[in-house]
Amino acid sequence: MTLPVHPDIETILENCVETMRTVILPELESEWGVFCGALMTASLSYANELMKNDRGTQFSEELSDALKSIQSTLDDIPDLKFSEDSSPYETATKALVYAQANPGPVADEVSQVLQPVLMAQLEVELAATSPFMEGWGASRATKKIFGSAASKKSVTFEEKD
Repeated sequence: MTLPVHPDIETILENCVETMRTVILPELESEWGVFCGALMTASLSYANELMKNDRGTQFSEELSDALKSIQSTLDDIPDLKFSEDSSPYETATKALVYAQANPGPVADEVSQVLQPVLMAQLEVELAATSPFMEGWGASRATKKIFGSAASKKSVTFEEKD
């Protein structure tokens, strides 16, 4: 007799997602339960993908590299200090706000360098969160969840058309 070998976290998450999708969700009768189960499945899928690819670290490094490439331009922006210890996202936000309020060569360079990096990252994240958007979209399309008594137990949803 041998002891069971424990699967890795990725396998556990994949199995949870598949069990939720194929076993639990089809058996649920409550609209609220189906909605919550679908969001839980989306959350597990999202977490599983994050474990496979640490986009946060990658994105932070990409943005830091972009900021370093325009360091001399950033030095011309008042009250903006970029260093290895500062958040690249905070620095980029301040630089883009400055660029929006102060048109000119500095603004042009900041926008030309930072916006493509941030837009590419946004596109990847939007794609990764599509299961969440699909779950919310399905509930809005059927209008089954909004305004139901079950939805008011823990979270209030407001429908805006």
